[in-house]
Amino acid sequence: MKEVSLNFGAIRDSIYNFSTKELMKEGVNESQIIKRFLKEIKNEPVLKMQYLIFKNLEKGNFKKEALAERYINQNLKLLESIHWHKILETNKKLRQELLREYHVDGETKEKNFLYENIQILIESTTRNNFSNIDLFNEAFENVLSSLLKEKTTEEPKETEEMPKFFSWKFINELAVSNFNERYAHLNEEERKLLKMLFSPYENKLKYSETLKEEVLKSTNLILESGINKEVKETINMFKEKINSLPVINESNIDEIIINCTELLEELKEVN
Repeated sequence: MKEVSLNFGAIRDSIYNFSTKELMKEGVNESQIIKRFLKEIKNEPVLKMQYLIFKNLEKGNFKKEALAERYINQNLKLLESIHWHKILETNKKLRQELLREYHVDGETKEKNFLYENIQILIESTTRNNFSNIDLFNEAFENVLSSLLKEKTTEEPKETEEMPKFFSWKFINELAVSNFNERYAHLNEEERKLLKMLFSPYENKLKYSETLKEEVLKSTNLILESGINKEVKETINMFKEKINSLPVINESNIDEIIINCTELLEELKEVN
């Protein structure tokens, strides 16, 4: 029997992939698997810590090797009180409960390689009898190389299978842990969005209605500005999306706020 991956990075990417397919099903307005994943992240310290470390070591970028090395060590230090068997046990439970028989894999081969090396570093830190020094050194060098590699700022192209309009990866990366410590790196707009998602329902309701009006106003202004046919079709697509949003309620309000925010960002690029 093929061994099931218990690598948190691969499990996380598989959940994102599964949620996209779930959202594409006719009549589905929100991803249940993402809601469950967020709940598990918030309530399980072992998952929350892995989420933080994988995100840091995947997204981090440094020009100086000494700083990158220190960054790796600082992240691994977060795991000092956690045991390897607990990590495997927790990841196995997460995978079984959320993905069942769904294939577990990283988003790309390159990410799979990085995840495997991060996992080795985690194992070396949390398993008492870990003794493969050569394997650790190789993994450390690979993660270090990734942190020193110049990161591209280009957004992934929208595809039929993963449209930006359903960017659940965006909310998942924002919606966990302590705001002040965890989200100091966010820009002003991202911080505003996150605070709004954590606010009372009445505030979110008023904000979401304002956002919808703002998107419609922006689309109408662009349509009246004498644009070419191709851009006009794109703007009409945005307008159709906002008009097709369901009636706002407590179960879908976060999704609507996120969607409207992303539409506004897209409109800024078009304009």
